[in-house]
Amino acid sequence: MSPTQHQPKAAAPVPALPDDLAPSLRAALTNFTAYLRVECGMSANTLDAYGRDTRELLAHLHSLGIRDIAKTNHRDLAAHIAHLSRRGLAPASVARHLATLKVFFRWLAARKEIENNPADFLDQPTRWKKIPGVLSPAKSRPSSKRQSPTPTPGPTPSPSTPATAPCSN
Repeated sequence: MSPTQHQPKAAAPVPALPDDLAPSLRAALTNFTAYLRVECGMSANTLDAYGRDTRELLAHLHSLGIRDIAKTNHRDLAAHIAHLSRRGLAPASVARHLATLKVFFRWLAARKEIENNPADFLDQPTRWKKIPGVLSPAKSRPSSKRQSPTPTPGPTPSPSTPATAPCSN
């Protein structure tokens, strides 16, 4: 690598959960990861990422003196996002953490473990998408052979899954 090329900065390792983490926070982590695995059907890699992100959030909230997840506010979450940036995480990694936060707090709200969702105040960053090219005249003409798509019904929520399932960000 030449001296003029940019070398990415390695992020600091994810801190371990404190030994004195409040039992309610540990239970929330355990129940949330079980929910993601069973109800959302997430892959092993996605579960690992959500688990790491949630553990890091809980460790950071603990360092701020928060022992009850219901006491978390949007300023605490903003401080956590700033903490991730200071650690040197890439913007895409910070965005993934933010997605995890939003799903975690939506899950807590669906279970009535929190009254107000502090993650509702956080905006998910958007990424630029490639703008499609211009269609040729042949492709832009309506075709009588084209059929309109038939809508497929979505999954029916199970009794343990709220109708506003928080699986997606």
